[in-house]
Amino acid sequence: MGQFLSDLEALDNIIKIHYIDVTPSAEGDKKTEDYAVSKYKILIELSIFKVKKEA
Repeated sequence: MGQFLSDLEALDNIIKIHYIDVTPSAEGDKKTEDYAVSKYKILIELSIFKVKKEA
């Protein structure tokens, strides 16, 4: 999610985030030999505005 938001910031548009919700997935955590894997459900409501350059 952090990488996604960084990519949005790099755009030449104005972005307004109205809502972000991060909740654990219903599947729960899974453990492997080396590490635990957690899944999250992420909902984002946003608006993107394109800046129009005037001549």
